[in-house]
Amino acid sequence: MKQITIRVDDKKYASLLEHLKSLDFEVIVEESPSPTETRPESPTEAALTPSQKKLWAGIKEALAEMKLVEEGKLKATSGEEFLEELRREGLLK
Repeated sequence: MKQITIRVDDKKYASLLEHLKSLDFEVIVEESPSPTETRPESPTEAALTPSQKKLWAGIKEALAEMKLVEEGKLKATSGEEFLEELRREGLLK
């Protein structure tokens, strides 16, 4: 048996879940809060500019993903896959 982890935007969650449940396989829902939902914003975070907040949110998301990889709940990508993703995003030439 195989397992798939899908991260979906809150706005699309309900319709995706409804569609998945209509298919002929088992759907197990395990919701996990995003890093920003787990605790209130600290005074230091509140002082950040919008671009700094965006960067910090990305760092927290990456750390949360690393924790999932360590727990075996998410597959890590290779270095080559990571570099290719950076190229697609225009962050690396």
